[in-house]
Amino acid sequence: KKGGHLVVMGVSAINNTESRGMFGQPVSAKLAMFKARNVMSNTTVFDLWESFERKPEVYKRDLEYLLTLLEKEKIKPNLAGRVPLYDVPEAQKKIQEGKIRGMLVCKPWK
Repeated sequence: KKGGHLVVMGVSAINNTESRGMFGQPVSAKLAMFKARNVMSNTTVFDLWESFERKPEVYKRDLEYLLTLLEKEKIKPNLAGRVPLYDVPEAQKKIQEGKIRGMLVCKPWK
């Protein structure tokens, strides 16, 4: 979308499908993150785990901000569906294979 902004939130599919590189992550994951952080315009990299671990106050503030944007319908996530917890392994496999576009919500146990 022209004038849009890409927010990169992870590379789990790359991390789970390729062999590990010298520093833990696959080389292609490191390259993808480097490109997102330094080469691509209108792009922000948001590493949830890093934010949670290193700056919990920033993590909390960012999460509250995102929830506010959702409530005001300023952002509309692409929701692909909902899956029960026992179907998560199969859903993750489909995501990695590129068969699911969008986010999945895990339904809690009943």
